[in-house]
Amino acid sequence: MTVAINEVLTLSPKGRASREAYWASLFVSLILAAIFLVLIGLVPNSLTGVQPAGFPYWLAQAVSAVILLYAAASAVYLTAAVVRRLHDIGYAGIAALFLIIPGVQFIVLVILGLVPGKKGLNRFGPDPLAVMTLGDAVPTSSAPRAAPRRPVRAVRETSEAEVLPPETPQKPAAPDAASARTAETADFRDLPPSEDTAEGLFQAARFKMAGESLSIRLQVKARYAGKLRGLLKKGKISQADYDLWERRLHELP
Repeated sequence: MTVAINEVLTLSPKGRASREAYWASLFVSLILAAIFLVLIGLVPNSLTGVQPAGFPYWLAQAVSAVILLYAAASAVYLTAAVVRRLHDIGYAGIAALFLIIPGVQFIVLVILGLVPGKKGLNRFGPDPLAVMTLGDAVPTSSAPRAAPRRPVRAVRETSEAEVLPPETPQKPAAPDAASARTAETADFRDLPPSEDTAEGLFQAARFKMAGESLSIRLQVKARYAGKLRGLLKKGKISQADYDLWERRLHELP
């Protein structure tokens, strides 16, 4: 799997991180730690307790402050990567407190890189591997998909003999009741359905996903799964209806 740069080089703890993105973040953390050790050993500063001759005290203090800020940013980067990985396997970010336990953090860091993440959507966001597994989750058919039907206006060719003379203009025929009802509802057939029911949420999600990119479709699925959960909490749908429409929602292409 190809890991995007924004999945690795980020300080945000939100979302989920796959095992590949997590290992890449650990590799970057090792590089940051090596740079920190080089700065401590080569750059004159007050952290080592040795004041070089001819090096101003105030400059040593300033360099020490910059190195400490760098170390803090590196720690925040590693913590954010661990929190995103915990989200992927279904745990809250508070579990990252193991990083302050000496000797234990190294073992847990390795274990987090080996445990597979939870498949599908969870409370922390969509599956980071959904791009790879979406084709397996959606049933495919060998038959080609039928193209959407579009209204075609019939054009009638008339000869010069059928054209009415200028002095007798043709009076337009009055539309019948069925035509009037069709014209009245034609402007509303492309609007999204109501979102007050589980089926309405499903139809609205399918409407908003039409013609969108894969990332937008995944976001729409996650958003409408939350709305479906809200209907369940309000008692508007049963648990069986929730399970049925959530499964159909995630099976949308």
